[in-house]
Amino acid sequence: RGEDSEINPIRKALENVDLEEIEYMINRLLENIPYDLYGSDEKSIKSFLYVYLYSTGFEYNAELHTKLGRIDIMVRTPNGKIYIFEVKAGKDEEKAIEQIREKEYYGKYVLEGTVIICGMNFDMKKRKMNYRWEKM
Repeated sequence: RGEDSEINPIRKALENVDLEEIEYMINRLLENIPYDLYGSDEKSIKSFLYVYLYSTGFEYNAELHTKLGRIDIMVRTPNGKIYIFEVKAGKDEEKAIEQIREKEYYGKYVLEGTVIICGMNFDMKKRKMNYRWEKM
């Protein structure tokens, strides 16, 4: 069920806010997907991430509607860490994190725990994710 940190190491990284390890684990996942399974836009990347983060067994929402837009992915750990991910492909991770800030996706979560926002951009040529993190 994804509940063992030894079997699913991304769990431990999310609980400990180990951003370097989270990046490593996501990039490792994406590196192991055959090139012909990638689509030409961010939908396929989001799908891979949805499945991977869902496998943690943590509270999870995808395409979560807010008053100003939609959060791509929200994950909440049992120890109160709340992650908000905005995923782009072929664009810029800074634009992704700006979208989180501008649309205040973190708004309803700031009183509920530690909120970590992440703008992600998948480089379609290098097949690698780039990240921009902030703690709110």
